[in-house]
Amino acid sequence: MKHFMKYLLVGLTMFIFACSDPCEGINCENGGVCDDGTCLCETGYSGANCEVENRTAFLGEWSGTVSCTGEEEDTTSFVATTSEEGNDKLLLTFDDGTSTLACATSPTTLVIQEFTVVDPFFGLMITTSGTGNLADATLSLDLDIQVEGFGTTQCTYVCTQ
Repeated sequence: MKHFMKYLLVGLTMFIFACSDPCEGINCENGGVCDDGTCLCETGYSGANCEVENRTAFLGEWSGTVSCTGEEEDTTSFVATTSEEGNDKLLLTFDDGTSTLACATSPTTLVIQEFTVVDPFFGLMITTSGTGNLADATLSLDLDIQVEGFGTTQCTYVCTQ
């Protein structure tokens, strides 16, 4: 009988712990879903409970410098606004009037989606893509700019708000 009670107690303990829900008490925000005790976040959100909207840190006016291969450093500015393309998307509008979509893959990382424009003066196609990184309130954008017939130029923007 002594062994029976011991096995019964062990069996009940295993049953109780086996039936506990690892998502109990976990509140996933912004459409996140709990899976085995971890929040799986919707696109555009991160954090333990999906509480961080990744693009928020990038919004606003930015100004600084731009350095392109073979050219002198120059001043630049752009505005980052929300885009209706998705929770992770930003619209970057540069001081020369060009705009592009960027994807905030984390609160500190951007991916500039490839976009192509036609130069209004020369009719050349210009294709741009790149990445961005936010560190210590400084946003660095590394862009590859390909001009039809002239090859690719790398440009680095270093900006603050």
